[in-house]
Amino acid sequence: MAKLSINHDALNRHVHGHPGSVFLAAGLGVLVIFLPLPLGGVLEIARVILAGTMVVLFLVFWAFTSRSDKVYSLRARLWILPWLILSVFIAMHIALPVRWLPSGWHVYSQAVIEQLGPDLRLSPSAIASVTYWATFSLYWVAAWVVSTLSRKGVRVLLWLIFSATVFQALLGLTFLVQKQDLIPWLLFFGGEGSVWDSFGKAKFIPHARGSFYLYNHYAGFLSMSGLIVLAGIFSSRRTGGFTRRKGLQIVLGVLFAMIIGMALLASRSRLGVLSGVVGGVLFAVLILRRARGLESRWVAYAPWIALGVALLAGLWFGIDRLIERYLQLPDHTDRFQIWAALFDLPLGVWVVGTGASSFLEVFKLVHPSGLAPSYWRAHNDWLQFVLEFGLLASLVVGLTMVWWFRRAACHASGYSMLQLGALSALVVQSVHSLGDFDLQIPGAALVFWVALGLVANPHIAGRAHREKSFDQSP
Repeated sequence: MAKLSINHDALNRHVHGHPGSVFLAAGLGVLVIFLPLPLGGVLEIARVILAGTMVVLFLVFWAFTSRSDKVYSLRARLWILPWLILSVFIAMHIALPVRWLPSGWHVYSQAVIEQLGPDLRLSPSAIASVTYWATFSLYWVAAWVVSTLSRKGVRVLLWLIFSATVFQALLGLTFLVQKQDLIPWLLFFGGEGSVWDSFGKAKFIPHARGSFYLYNHYAGFLSMSGLIVLAGIFSSRRTGGFTRRKGLQIVLGVLFAMIIGMALLASRSRLGVLSGVVGGVLFAVLILRRARGLESRWVAYAPWIALGVALLAGLWFGIDRLIERYLQLPDHTDRFQIWAALFDLPLGVWVVGTGASSFLEVFKLVHPSGLAPSYWRAHNDWLQFVLEFGLLASLVVGLTMVWWFRRAACHASGYSMLQLGALSALVVQSVHSLGDFDLQIPGAALVFWVALGLVANPHIAGRAHREKSFDQSP
């Protein structure tokens, strides 16, 4: 098999990126704004919006991609391989007959096997597995498209992410301060008896949550998008930044950090605040380690200043409720009960998996008697992935992603500040997903995949576009 490699010098000559960059960036940015509005994207209308928008963007992307261009052809092969491998495993779970597996390697009882006979497959629901595959495909296309955007396209995308982030932050703070049970203009998602109506009549919970149904997902969204935008504010325009005026960068960065800090802390999300602080510190450390020269030494401290402003703003807004929730942590053991119960499943089930999007059906078999019946996710995206795909498939997919990242997202010219911010956003979500399921909430998940595309975008990489500015990555 021929070794896939990327000629970064040749790739960097494509300074204009994809011909339809501005249109693609505008489409994705608008999607980032509107997808979280229907309860963070969990309503069916949000999934329809996601599917329709991404299909249109992919058709435009593919129509304007020159298939004779060897550089783009190599990158296309790199992006298709991980998607293809995951697709094969999903298809295997849908098609694999249970009767081919020994007892203890699946979750079906003998009575069910005898009743359904040869029609029984490893995945409990082929429709749910296909839906999982389709959703992942849409996200993967989004990341792929972002990786081809020109610097102008990246700036358009950043401004729209900035708008989405500020809107959600202010909406969350307004909701908290005024204690409104329902934002009136959101009634267009439904009237009497709708999800929004029941959401509005529910007992007020003192958590800022924007348009998201749960404050944890809101905090995850803010942490990821906030880091991306903050990195864009302090970046040079030649690597996708907003402006080259240093004074404006400082003012905009400080004000933005204040808003995000207050909104994030007002969410009272223990895991959201923790992962946000981890990502912020990581971003500041990465920038500091890459500082070169007097100008860049000054901007190397800018993320630390922004992080300090965000924390101080949050402290001023009030941290007592958050500390109280951290102190209550030993009494909140629901997640630990879920994880412990899953390990009651036979070892063989963990080896081969149960099928994509099968958690709800499988968890019924080991559901603890004292646990509320409302849990439909493992509250750990990584653990749930291993359960549904199996240890063997998870190992193959994991190694493939490591190989892909080294080939497609490690630039010989180094990472720009914007890319380091996006990389930190990926770490934020990786930490957050250890105790929640943000990657299954469209409004938050889309930001994760956009961040992955930014990290893999060669047009905003570091050294190839070096200039005397805030952005001086080695």
